[in-house]
Amino acid sequence: MNYYSRSLIQKTYQKKIKYIAATATISNFEEHVLNLYSKYARSFPVNIKGKNVYSFIDEHDISRYIIGFAPYGGSMIEGIQKSVTYFRELISTLFDDPKIYEEVSKLGFEGDIKQLNDIIMKYYIEIVYHNSKSDTRELASALQNQGNNYLHSKGLNEYEISEISGDSDFKDIKSVIYRIQKEADKKLTPNLIMATSSISHGVDESSFNQIFFYGMPNNTAEYIQAYSRVGRTYPGFVMDIIRLVRDRDKSYLKNFVLFHEYKDKLVEPVPINKWAKKAIYSTIPGLFSGLLIQGYGSEFYHSKNIKDAFLDGRISKDELKKHLIHIYGCNNLPAGNEYSKVIDSEVDKIYQGIINLADGKLSISDILKLTTTIQHGPMSSLRDIDVMLEMGLS
Repeated sequence: MNYYSRSLIQKTYQKKIKYIAATATISNFEEHVLNLYSKYARSFPVNIKGKNVYSFIDEHDISRYIIGFAPYGGSMIEGIQKSVTYFRELISTLFDDPKIYEEVSKLGFEGDIKQLNDIIMKYYIEIVYHNSKSDTRELASALQNQGNNYLHSKGLNEYEISEISGDSDFKDIKSVIYRIQKEADKKLTPNLIMATSSISHGVDESSFNQIFFYGMPNNTAEYIQAYSRVGRTYPGFVMDIIRLVRDRDKSYLKNFVLFHEYKDKLVEPVPINKWAKKAIYSTIPGLFSGLLIQGYGSEFYHSKNIKDAFLDGRISKDELKKHLIHIYGCNNLPAGNEYSKVIDSEVDKIYQGIINLADGKLSISDILKLTTTIQHGPMSSLRDIDVMLEMGLS
């Protein structure tokens, strides 16, 4: 939909739009960009192992320490709960420890003990990544009970648990991030984040420097995006806790070093097809109304005005079809023939609907809902591709 809409801009202003995209996980980008924007793409820096014409790799600058292990002698829940809790205990014992300060000073640390405490505080917040929401609830309960009981017995601060997942309200997520950013003492903020894939994009915070994976994510791109939340300012710790009941996880553990060496090349390409058969039925209502309102005039929001324009010849049905075929990029392309047929059929239906139903009350969106194949108006979000099922109790 993004590409089709921008086709209108490109046609109107006779300017080619350049797109620059940044990503940590790129694979098969040529086909991806061709399907998204009908353009040919270049990648930079050049992705050649050990070589880069734009930059160099500093072998001594460590961004993340990645550790993989599998708990034995208990349940997976118990294993990860103890791993997370013991790491919290370890971090907590480093504060105001003169021996630790003496050791790091010998290694070249030049600040005072308060500055060292400030750095240690950057590692206080823990993130636990889950592949499923049921795992999130089960482990959160274990950490809330057994984990907090253990920390309490050691005289340490207990967990304040927050969740970042698809079920979390966006306002709640913003509130959690705001509290963490505002308060320097992370013991007074949410200090254990239970996360799903929702944390993988757009969550950037310098205080996130350790993440535990409760089993490996389902694809390599998701794994890279998720662990990239930590170690963005200070070196981060990534703990991959392997679930031995999953053959896929056992393979990761067996080939741990090799996998991380070549992980960028193992990113699976995103399945995308510009000419998906059913996609046009979801996008054509928005493009049809957008073409009328933006291309011809805002008064064509009202169906009665469109009907009058059709009848007096100010707008031609064939002209609308021609514009839409251009917007979708169907021109003289074998793959676009099917889309051209759909455009022809859908515009005929919409035209008849406007002629027969338009009055002073119905908007163009109302007409589209009554006349298009899927009986849907313009998309308001990507979720609109799904059929909404309304349920109620009586």
